[in-house]
Amino acid sequence: MSAYGPCPSCGGRQAELAAENPAHSVNTGARVFTSRIRNVLCRGCGLIYNDPMPTETELAELYVAMARDVSDRPAPATGRIMPIERDQADFVWQHVEGRGAPRVLDIGCSMGGFLAALRERGATTVGIEPSPHDAAVARDAFGLDVRPGFLEEIDFGAERFDLVSMRFVFEHVRDPRGIVRRARALLTDGGLLFIEVPNLAMPFVGFDDYFSYGHLQTFTRGTLQYLCGAEGLTPLVTEEHANVFASSPHPPSIRALLAWRGTPPEIVPDVDAARAHLERYLQARASLIARAAGQLRDLVSLGGRVVIYGAGTHTAELWRACPFLAGKTVAMVDGNPALQGHDFLGVPVRSPRELRPLRPDAIVISVRTAEAQIAGFLAAEGFADRTVRLYAEAGTAAA
Repeated sequence: MSAYGPCPSCGGRQAELAAENPAHSVNTGARVFTSRIRNVLCRGCGLIYNDPMPTETELAELYVAMARDVSDRPAPATGRIMPIERDQADFVWQHVEGRGAPRVLDIGCSMGGFLAALRERGATTVGIEPSPHDAAVARDAFGLDVRPGFLEEIDFGAERFDLVSMRFVFEHVRDPRGIVRRARALLTDGGLLFIEVPNLAMPFVGFDDYFSYGHLQTFTRGTLQYLCGAEGLTPLVTEEHANVFASSPHPPSIRALLAWRGTPPEIVPDVDAARAHLERYLQARASLIARAAGQLRDLVSLGGRVVIYGAGTHTAELWRACPFLAGKTVAMVDGNPALQGHDFLGVPVRSPRELRPLRPDAIVISVRTAEAQIAGFLAAEGFADRTVRLYAEAGTAAA
């Protein structure tokens, strides 16, 4: 028996170390939260999961820490449907449109764009959202029925749904099989469960590790099908999506539509495939970090004043991989007002509008998903020849 906890999918206790980060940092400005993350791979079914699993209290503290300053988010009276939400709605609608006005429940509905897109097509919609801000946008901007809290806490009585969806939510839950069981119980006869999760076969590769604290499970197509199959759900459609939307940081994903057929499907887990995906990712990340570290070491050897654009988790990982930056960096800049005016990693954090007085000789962009947008801003400000990018194509690097 291994020293690790039981697998949330198959219950097995034979696991091997997948990845470990002894000091994952989340910067809130006034406070930096540092946590150890350990992910293990189950030798029985191939699922990668956090061990030890964080408690509910620890997760609550994490999400408070990670919450962005609401000043840069939509006011409750405004809202818009994001391109990825329309794409998700298009994906599921082709499977439910023949059901009259299908009833849809979206677990973790955020600001309601997905449900609003389905309501435009004729669906009757209900959302669950624990964030008061996001729930207010969904209600005020779109007029949606949104219940506060988490799925486990809400009594739906006799309400049943033709579609229950979890979009980039399922990887965050502590008890994935329990959540599938609860969602399955809310389906009508012939109802469908829609799950979309990040895909280990198509991972983002960067200094900010794919294995982050809030992602408690990491899926492949096979491990997602196996886990849901263990609760009696048969995959009807399973697809891989790149999710290349300029306005969306969502990673490449697995989209699955599943149905209850009474007899559990026979799905044999492919542990070797999961391990191969893991190894390709780890090798790609090590190669990227080595290349970028060499680039930055050459840069600082030339002397001059270095500014880091970004003061979050990505920069903490950059700092850990490139400790030589500490003696050369005069400041960080970040667009989040909550971070400005504080020190992070012993360096002051300023507004991007304070760049000129800092007199930088080089500005290293330490934000993966928005690198192209930041590079555009720096070029418009006259810093194009001093901008250092770490990724050839922002947000799309994959193993």
